[in-house]
Amino acid sequence: MAERSEDAGDSKPDLAGGEDHIGALPDVLLQQVLSLLPSREAVRTCVLAARWRTLWRSVPSIHINSAGEIYRNPLALSMFANYLLLLRDRTALHECEINSYYGGDSEEAFRYIELWMRYAVSCEARVLRVHVKNELKNLCLSNMSLLTQHLARLELCSVEVGGRFLDFSGCPVLKVLKMEHCTINAGRISSQSLSHLIICYGSFMSNGRTRISAPSLVTLELDEFMGYTPLLEPMPSLIRAFLRFAENCRDRCDNGNYFGDCGSQLCGGCYYSNYYYDNDDCMLLQGLSGTKNLELISQSQLVCLNLFLLLYCCSLPSGTPVLQISLWLLPVLTLNF
Repeated sequence: MAERSEDAGDSKPDLAGGEDHIGALPDVLLQQVLSLLPSREAVRTCVLAARWRTLWRSVPSIHINSAGEIYRNPLALSMFANYLLLLRDRTALHECEINSYYGGDSEEAFRYIELWMRYAVSCEARVLRVHVKNELKNLCLSNMSLLTQHLARLELCSVEVGGRFLDFSGCPVLKVLKMEHCTINAGRISSQSLSHLIICYGSFMSNGRTRISAPSLVTLELDEFMGYTPLLEPMPSLIRAFLRFAENCRDRCDNGNYFGDCGSQLCGGCYYSNYYYDNDDCMLLQGLSGTKNLELISQSQLVCLNLFLLLYCCSLPSGTPVLQISLWLLPVLTLNF
């Protein structure tokens, strides 16, 4: 028995004198490593050794994620997240990610999300991601407003936004706004600092049209959006714009008239187009006329797009070089420059 015990002792790996190389790293570096983990896994490292007991409390990122982790129900996720925020230090956050995917009990699944977002803002988060999916309804953020001097990137998925929420005058350093599968129920999206706006598979559900006011925008992407085409205010810094209209975009003449003058008040596409054009307010012309690279993808019956092409080309001074424009699936339109 003694001999076997001696052999077992010799079989232990050589750790260069028994030193703990990971433990020798500074706290700041260890916390950066923990910030790459889901918050639940980061908290679990507290059992590794005495030194790890409180490291998780100062991790500069929060990842509340129900997609890749096992929670019995939305209440279990809420309890963990609430205790996490209660017990952690008030360390400034680089990133906060909230992923909640639950069917059924939407009330409990949504109960604390706004509170968690406010916590992230209070901790000076620079990146905020909120991905919420529920089989019954979307999370509504219309009554919440963001006031922060630090938020630079905001990503939303499967939420309903509107009201004060899309007024980013209180976010002077916001550069990137990405909304995916979101319902936009607001009359205006406004930001003086925004450089990149991405709206993918969204729905514009406002009465009338949503107005986008972002004079510092460099890139604009509106991909497969539904509802009425938004009004784009002047964007003098715009370099690239990509617009792909969904098949059920509502700017469509029901009577097959491509230029919005079929004369029927029952035709929503022509009625809304005529209303705005009569007020000297071209939906696309103001925002896109100065862009250097423009790609438009659409079905042929869209009133707003054909009018934009006509008005854009007519607005060019004689001898102005034509910008790079890619057009797909449009009716044949011959224009002489």
